[in-house]
Amino acid sequence: MDHDVSRRNFMRGAAGVGALAIFGLTGGCEIFEMTTRRIQNRPVRRNISSLAPNDPIIQTYKDAVAKMKALPASDPRNWTKQAQIHYNHCPHNNWFFLPWHRGYLYYFEEICRELTGNESFALPYWNWTSHPVIPDVFWGAGNPLLDATRVAPQGAQANTSFVGSTVLEGILNEPNFLVFGSGQATAQRQTSVTGVLEGTPHNYI
Repeated sequence: MDHDVSRRNFMRGAAGVGALAIFGLTGGCEIFEMTTRRIQNRPVRRNISSLAPNDPIIQTYKDAVAKMKALPASDPRNWTKQAQIHYNHCPHNNWFFLPWHRGYLYYFEEICRELTGNESFALPYWNWTSHPVIPDVFWGAGNPLLDATRVAPQGAQANTSFVGSTVLEGILNEPNFLVFGSGQATAQRQTSVTGVLEGTPHNYI
């Protein structure tokens, strides 16, 4: 058996395996087909560098954040409350780092859709390898996406020694998950070993 499997190849095969698992667990074609349609028609995240400043995705994102900031502090969807979830509960230095963030972003997107009524919205992503300059859409007077406490100035560029293509290729081709995604967490010890993905691009960005 070939154990030299890259992270990229693993993820390519995961979708098919997941679909078969759903079918096996549900035991019915109707639920399987409904789930498949939902997956096929799910909103797709777009590269923010390819979007115009007035793109509907950017406008929806700004609208969602503005609405989150306007919610009372008692509302769990409030902007500060959402930040506190990440700050107070995000697991680091162990293998829960990746699945926790996936769930966190999933529900953050759901809140954005709920508050704006835009069911097709998906969070845009910043590809710091191909476009290392922080996107300009996060600056500007009256812009809901502006964070006045942000340390980096407008026009700041990510250091390629942390996010360059050579660095990312090496990380994506790492076959050992405990090296790639951080070490094993146990009931006795939640902090383990920081993986290369968390320790290099994530912590730097």
